[in-house]
Amino acid sequence: MIKILAIDDDVDLLNIYKEALHPLGCQIDTAEDAVSAITQYHKVQPNLILLDVKMPAGGGLKVFDQLRASFGSPVPIIFITATARRELGTILKLHKVFYLQKPFTRKQLLAKIKESLFGKTNPPPPPPPPAAG
Repeated sequence: MIKILAIDDDVDLLNIYKEALHPLGCQIDTAEDAVSAITQYHKVQPNLILLDVKMPAGGGLKVFDQLRASFGSPVPIIFITATARRELGTILKLHKVFYLQKPFTRKQLLAKIKESLFGKTNPPPPPPPPAAG
């Protein structure tokens, strides 16, 4: 079972994540602030983190810094935000860091989750058949 930690100060959005992802067999845990995010991370040990950038008390970037410092190995993080991509700067160049612009569709969310957990969203084309000889 894939364990996802969704961190956002918008309770309605956290409920949307639960509604969209739970039927797929994912365990969805949530946090509404930086303190509960760190606590939940250590409790749940998620396979993926959905993280809002603009939150009270330091915001998602502070949470990101604290979580990355406690990782044994990087857990994929998808920054889900209305913030422009360029405002996240070099963070998006780090290993296992992804970005999804608000507003988004369920299909876009699922595609980004798939990409962050399993790599490219589209499988490579099959190799050509061997030449007859």
